Amino acid sequence: MPFYLTGGTALGRFYLHHRYSEDLDFFINADPAFFGYIAILKQKLGGYFTLDPDQSLFTNDFARFYITDNQIRLKIEFVNDVGYYAGNTFDYRFGKLDCPLNIIANKLSAVVGRDEPKDVFDIIHMALNYSFFWPDIFHHAKQKCVINELDFAQRLDSFNVQWLDNVKWTDNPVQGSLIRKWLDCITDDFLLGNHNTLGKHCQSIETAQPAG
Repeated sequence: MPFYLTGGTALGRFYLHHRYSEDLDFFINADPAFFGYIAILKQKLGGYFTLDPDQSLFTNDFARFYITDNQIRLKIEFVNDVGYYAGNTFDYRFGKLDCPLNIIANKLSAVVGRDEPKDVFDIIHMALNYSFFWPDIFHHAKQKCVINELDFAQRLDSFNVQWLDNVKWTDNPVQGSLIRKWLDCITDDFLLGNHNTLGKHCQSIETAQPAG
């Protein structure tokens, strides 16, 4: 199946190793066979694991499964995303893997559309580890959804850094004052249409390779 692993799990496990993620997110892009894939996956998963029907959710472009095995519970989501994709997926040993360029484009719209500290956390760490031009990132984000640059900047500017206490860091958490400094730098670069200052000496996000 053409799904690729994306989101914080892909970013944390195979690129930045910056946080733990307990969910699995798989995307495809504007695939008319999505509903058929989900029917097959439901049958296959149900053959190996216990599915929680009360927590499962299905729409035309979205499916959520909760599976349990030996008292371990896992949420898996499948999304039929818009047709636009930034960059290229990687063929990995388990299947397809999303690239950081597409992940950060999706994270911009996620920050505007929901209150999840992990989205801001991921953007900070991508800014710290990759070189890129903020207008390019925003261009990719705009191809995926309607997004206003002022809304994104306001979200970062008003973000309460204490919310990151709930994120499962792989390293010791850094001081809130430093996080605030990073966020202010990201916001300024974004609004001014600059290159990413935090990652100016890092590898290009467009050439990033999985390392997990």
